Amino acid sequence: MNLKKVIKLLALFFVFLFLMTGCGTEPIVGTANGENIYKWEYDYFYNQNYLTLLNYGFDMESEDSQQMLSYVEGQSWNYALTNALIRKAAQEQNVEVTDQEVNDELETRKGQTFTTDEDYQNWLTENELTEVHLKELLKIGILSEKLYEQVSKDITVSEEDCRQKYEADPDTYNYRMTSHIIILADQSTATAEQIKAAEASIDEVFKKLDAGEAFATLAQQYSQDSSASGGGVLDMKLFKTMDSIDADYLAAAYQLKNVGDYIKVQSAFGFHIIKLDAIYNTYAAVHDEILATMNEEAKTEFYTNYMDNYSQTADVERKMTFQYWAEGNELPGDPVDETMVKTTTDSDSAETDSDTNPDSTTDDNTTTDQDQSTPTDSNTDTTGDTSTDTIK
Repeated sequence: MNLKKVIKLLALFFVFLFLMTGCGTEPIVGTANGENIYKWEYDYFYNQNYLTLLNYGFDMESEDSQQMLSYVEGQSWNYALTNALIRKAAQEQNVEVTDQEVNDELETRKGQTFTTDEDYQNWLTENELTEVHLKELLKIGILSEKLYEQVSKDITVSEEDCRQKYEADPDTYNYRMTSHIIILADQSTATAEQIKAAEASIDEVFKKLDAGEAFATLAQQYSQDSSASGGGVLDMKLFKTMDSIDADYLAAAYQLKNVGDYIKVQSAFGFHIIKLDAIYNTYAAVHDEILATMNEEAKTEFYTNYMDNYSQTADVERKMTFQYWAEGNELPGDPVDETMVKTTTDSDSAETDSDTNPDSTTDDNTTTDQDQSTPTDSNTDTTGDTSTDTIK
């Protein structure tokens, strides 16, 4: 046999070996119902959890850091395990994700998050990820969404249940939509002269409105927040019992009787002219929204129970050891959540996002409500709509 044939056969052998072993050199740290749990997944979640605690100011190298490191290990294993369970459950449900779907998602996330390809490559390096691994994480997110839709597709709420929900507390569902024009004069910082000047300005606008000038045009000319460019329209539902916006603004909005009516009011942020744009105060008006919300809640509960049951009956084999977390024990409390519980009593500015650090587990320590958001979410500058900032 000549040298060329030997080289060709060896090449074919290594290609075959690579295909048979899946990723070729990906270390495996466990299995779940025969689905591999890869070390890179565990390492990625470990790094994310570790960095989260560092960012909250925890000393991860102190003598008393064992609880925190135990949390990081246990939670990271649970996340990696959950990924494997989702892959396996999706396979059993004949749920698939195409390469094109993953590539499209990647391009969307890159466009939303990174200005240049160099920024993207630096992010991969900082997070110790390859693009292949990032695509796998994105694929898991899409798989999770499709699996949710598949297993809950037949779950619906009856019309009777929907009506009973509304009739039990109509004010929870009835709402109003408004537009406004604001002249800023923050009551906590503005001087008496500034407040007086702001009121004089809003009074002049009010006169123009009374004289027949269009509200949207006046908003574009005079209003001093980001809603001005859209004619003062606020994309925010005003519920009668809500406490997340300025109380004076809400009360004034509910004084208006008819669509098109307007009123002047002073809030903590300045002086407004509020115009009533729409009233949704009947069951027929809010039916579709209530039904959609109830259906989504029912589907989510069903899917959560499905994954709970799937994880509790899963055949899980772990092929790695932990330094701090004793598997089989309850996970220690989330150190971030525990710290926030303490600090929020002293500072109203402390906030946590439960989706960032989920720690809900089943009895066998398998996370079933893992946030399947992709890793680029934490790097996206989501400034959002700021038009309602001056009424909140």
